Amino acid sequence: MPEQNVQWTDEIIRQRGVRAVVAAMRLKKQCQELPREHRRYLEEIVHSADDLNIVNALHQSVRRLYKVERSKKSREGGYGSLY
Repeated sequence: MPEQNVQWTDEIIRQRGVRAVVAAMRLKKQCQELPREHRRYLEEIVHSADDLNIVNALHQSVRRLYKVERSKKSREGGYGSLY
């Protein structure tokens, strides 16, 4: 809240104007950075999703190999079979 007893000299008006312009320029720069930052986050999400798909594919491959090995062992009488 502005002070009521301020003498509005030309110098005070000029200083406040300069401060307002600097604040507006800073705000404009921050607003311009937001889309770039948003784009960077989206790229990170896409890369993370790709990495997750790779891990999922590897997991599925390991499960298939495990099932194949397990079925071989059960046919061969592994796993402590009495037959």
